[in-house]
Formats: sequence, C-alpha cells, structure tokens
Amino acid sequence: MYKIEFQKSTAKKIDWHDSTIAKDADDNDKPTLILSAVGDFSPDEILCAVNTEVRQFLSEISERNDNMENEIPPRCEIWASAPCPLPLMPEGLSLLVEKNEESNWLKTATATFQEWGLLMQSSMLNADEIAELRCLVDKAITETHQMISNFRPNIKLGQDVFSFKEIASRSQERFDLRLLETDAIRFVERHVMKRLDVAALLEEVLGSVEGLDFDLSV
Repeated sequence: MYKIEFQKSTAKKIDWHDSTIAKDADDNDKPTLILSAVGDFSPDEILCAVNTEVRQFLSEISERNDNMENEIPPRCEIWASAPCPLPLMPEGLSLLVEKNEESNWLKTATATFQEWGLLMQSSMLNADEIAELRCLVDKAITETHQMISNFRPNIKLGQDVFSFKEIASRSQERFDLRLLETDAIRFVERHVMKRLDVAALLEEVLGSVEGLDFDLSV
C-alpha cells in the first residue's frame, strides 16, 4: 500500500488501496493512471497532495532524462466517492463477454459478474428496440421535468442542487433519474430480464430470480 502524506500542518494521510491503467476515451485513448484511496480528507486536500506528489515524481524523471520537458502539468480528477474502497480492474481486463461458437459464454459471463459485479454486452437489443427504448426514456425525462415545473417551480434546473426519490442533481446540467414504474422499466422486463441467456446468468449468480427487483436509471 502506498501513502502520500499531507503537509506537516495536518496529521492526515491518503491510504492508496488499488491502482490500474486505463485508456482515456476523451483524450485519444491516452494511458491514464487510476488510483483508489480512502481517508478522512476533502477533495481539495487530495487534489493538492496528488498534485505535489506527481510534480515531484516528474521532476525526478526529468533529472534522469534530459529529453523530457521540465514542465508537464499534472492533472488529477475526483471521479467518484463512496463509503467503501472501489475495486479497480487490472489493465487489459474487459467486462465485455462476447458470444461465439467457440466460447462457453455462460461460464465466462458468470465468472466475470461474480468477480466484478459488472458485465457488458454489445448486442442485447437490436436497432429497433434501442430506438423504442430511447423514446420511452425521453418520455420519462420530459414527464419528470414537467412535474418539477408544476410542483417545484422554485427549482432552477441546471443551477440548483436537489434530491428526490425519482431524480437528483449531480453537477449543473447533469442528473440521475430513476425510471420507477415507467414504460421504460416494463420494456426492460420484457426484452432483457426475460431473455433466456439473461435469466440463466442471473440464476447462476443469484441462485434464484424469484421476486427479483431491479432499478433502471439514466
């Protein structure tokens, strides 16, 4: 476990639990170091500590490599926070389990899901079904905005911070919307949850899908 110490004025420490390398899709797939840490600190404190550590690291490299630029601005972003350590996938591991005649999809998918709690599929729905689901989601978003306008007219969407059972603001124009009792969630029940391969996977992972409950959010 690697530790970065804050300035001597505090006794706080960042405990790094895990790290991995991922491609940054927003920066031409540039390799990016991702760290998972826990501790009693604020976002500003961890940004400052990481910035200082990265600058020192780059300075040491620069001393050993005359061809390297002296000033490389480090960048640190807080992507998520949770009351527990976040597991990071090893470099090169994919959650996308494709189906083909040579692979045992159910066995591989089950192992991936049990290990990481996530699984990706590239062809769960066809183009027409995706278009239909998008229309249902857009409808739910429009109805939610209308309800806020009718019952909470004082809330300025995109500016105010708010949190309700159905929707919560994240940052400016970003929101989390739970699709509760909507046509969209009934669509997922029909076209996803009742698929034979999905049902088989859930039975392998959970043991039983009787009374299974799930959330759908955008």
